[in-house]
Amino acid sequence: MLADVRTSHDCPVIFLYVHEAHARDLWPLSTSAPAVHGSLPERLEAASRFLKRWPAFAAQVQATYVDDMSNELTLEYGLWPERVVLLRHGKVEWASDFELYTASQLLNQAQCIFSA
Repeated sequence: MLADVRTSHDCPVIFLYVHEAHARDLWPLSTSAPAVHGSLPERLEAASRFLKRWPAFAAQVQATYVDDMSNELTLEYGLWPERVVLLRHGKVEWASDFELYTASQLLNQAQCIFSA
C-alpha cells in the first residue's frame, strides 16, 4: 500500500515515531508493556526496534524522525500511533481516522492530492 503511493506519486514515506502508545506507567494494555520513554535516546532506540521488527514496512521508509520529548509534532498535527498523514508542501492534506482505514481509501486520497 505505501509502496503504491510512493511509486505512483513519487513521494517519500516518512516514519515519525511518537510517544509510546500504551506504556505500562501511562495507559497499559498488558503487564509486559514498555515504560514511557524517559529520554530522546530511549525514543530513538524504540523507533529502531520498531523498524527492525517490521522490515517490510522499514523497506518503504525513506526517512525516520522521532518526536521530541515535549511531543511537539504529535500535538501540532494531531498524530496518533498508526495514523497516516499525507502532506503536500508541508501542509496536511489528509489524515486517516484514529480507526482502521482501507488501502483503497489511502490510495484514493493520494490520487486526489498528488494528481491535482
